[in-house]
Amino acid sequence: MKYSKGYDYQTESGSAFPTSFHPAAKIVTQFITLEKSGLLVIVKGYAWDGPSGFTYHDKLFILISLPHDALYQLMRMGLLPHAEWRKADLELKRVLDYYLGSILDDLLDITALKKKLLKALWAVRIIYIMAILKAAKGQYAHPDYRKVIYEVAY
Repeated sequence: MKYSKGYDYQTESGSAFPTSFHPAAKIVTQFITLEKSGLLVIVKGYAWDGPSGFTYHDKLFILISLPHDALYQLMRMGLLPHAEWRKADLELKRVLDYYLGSILDDLLDITALKKKLLKALWAVRIIYIMAILKAAKGQYAHPDYRKVIYEVAY
């Protein structure tokens, strides 16, 4: 048996995210597909560690960490250039902006002032998140950072 550790979440359904990554050829792994069009498709069963660093794992942050972690994984696998780690970080912010706007638009029962406050709080949080990612300099996307695979003989 072979296994790896370090994952906090696993998808129970598939998800798709448009990205600014446009590979010359379609990239296909067991759980991740990146189309030439930039569409990132993640299938049921994909495992990831969620938001990194000293941060609260709320539902929105778990969601936006999914495509970011998948892009980093493609870099660790050598399927995307590691030099584009910052581009993956900026994708996290873009996905947040999209989902935050959508979520706030759906919240009909809160006042406009509360929506502005939520946007402001996330604006501060994303500055913090992006600063941490920039300071990490893509080290978690580097091919040397692949998960250790353990093997148990039986």
